[in-house]
Amino acid sequence: MDAATIAVIVSVLVLAFQARSLAEHARIANEVAGAETNREVLSMWASAQRVFIEYPELRAHYLDESPTPPSALERVRLLAVSEMCADVLQVAVESADRLAPFRRYAEPWRDYATQAIESSSTLRSVIRDLPTAWPGMMPFVAAYDASQRATSLAADHADAPGRS
Repeated sequence: MDAATIAVIVSVLVLAFQARSLAEHARIANEVAGAETNREVLSMWASAQRVFIEYPELRAHYLDESPTPPSALERVRLLAVSEMCADVLQVAVESADRLAPFRRYAEPWRDYATQAIESSSTLRSVIRDLPTAWPGMMPFVAAYDASQRATSLAADHADAPGRS
């Protein structure tokens, strides 16, 4: 073998090693990017939830667990926190759809969005009132609405005369 052939072989081996190393660095960078995105979404969620620390009485209203209607001031606060929560959930779902490194967080955030929307009529109302602001949340609201219609139809059918 002549020196030129050996130089080409060594160059190809070095290039292969560099490509492998670059791929590993890219994989690690993607994992870090996904974790950073999730950390940012969690930080946004914590900011929205701080309202319930400052005004704990709002939580029962937000989660439809209060037997009394909210006051006018509480209603304003509930709308604001609902918009903040819709923003966070929209970012989480949108990030899952658009950012490959975030996809491993997609299912937990989708599950959480489902639960949040099921638990709060105020959140659903805010999203329904301005669907273009939270397009990623509309399918969750539509799924909730469909499940409620199905439950209502089943209840109506069970209550129909001649049924036991």
